Amino acid sequence: MGKEEKRGGPVNTPKQPIIKKNWVAGLVLLAASLLATISSHEGTRYKPYYDSVGVLTVCEGITGKGVIAGKAYTRAECDALIQSRVLIAGQGVLSCVNEPINQNEYEAYTDLAYNIGTGAFCKSSIVTYLNQGNHKEACNRILLYNKAGGKVLPGLVSRRAKENKQCLTPVKKAA
Repeated sequence: MGKEEKRGGPVNTPKQPIIKKNWVAGLVLLAASLLATISSHEGTRYKPYYDSVGVLTVCEGITGKGVIAGKAYTRAECDALIQSRVLIAGQGVLSCVNEPINQNEYEAYTDLAYNIGTGAFCKSSIVTYLNQGNHKEACNRILLYNKAGGKVLPGLVSRRAKENKQCLTPVKKAA
């Protein structure tokens, strides 16, 4: 917890990750296209269920804290959860990537991190190659993350192919 001065003295405030990279300013961290992509990959279920590897899941692939078995979630609750989790995934990507990336790379890596977790993303060979400046190989490494529970899943093969294609697509400059 950080200390912040407020009337009457210091108060505790939660520490927020501060990302000090000047190239980040050009990225849209919660782009509508990113939310739509994740939603299309995950689908939406308002009642919690156990996914293919037995993890309690709801809405658009939300797991962990906030998922309550037996609760029926509303569209508004799912929207709030996905926006929060996508921001967390995006911040996680930016925390371990030191090489400037474009919007398409950011969205592809954030989609992946949302699915596999930011810890796994940051420890991956994707980040190693990316931070060495090898963007193409980093994008191609996305294709390796096609398994759940040790088994190749057709849905993950398809998702990774889409992420890879987006990652390798140059951003078109405005005319």
